[in-house]
Amino acid sequence: MKAQELARLHRELQQIGEEFQLHISQEVNLLVVNENEDFEQDFHRLQEKMVNRLDELLHTFSVANAYKRATLAHPRNATAPLIAILVEALYYLANELEDVLVTESRRIITNVTERLLNTIRNTDPRE
Repeated sequence: MKAQELARLHRELQQIGEEFQLHISQEVNLLVVNENEDFEQDFHRLQEKMVNRLDELLHTFSVANAYKRATLAHPRNATAPLIAILVEALYYLANELEDVLVTESRRIITNVTERLLNTIRNTDPRE
């Protein structure tokens, strides 16, 4: 009797696992083909924050500060060549934008995961 019950339970769990895997694949596919409105809104927010931050950085950019960072990075040199100033400027912009990207990507991942969990919780187990 126990063996039959365990076999039935095994089949049910296997079916649940297969249905869950199919559901996850469908949800991921909706994200990939841009058919998930919530994800699209999150992504546009990320894009908007990146553009706004870049705009702020460009408006507050200072060649003098980039020169200062370049000379501080190489204390043995009395001056910094133009290329060093450009490199420092690009590193500064890239690092600042990376901070926004990391923060917003974490938020997007959290939102996608929460929505997926809510969908699973609200799914009728008899479907």
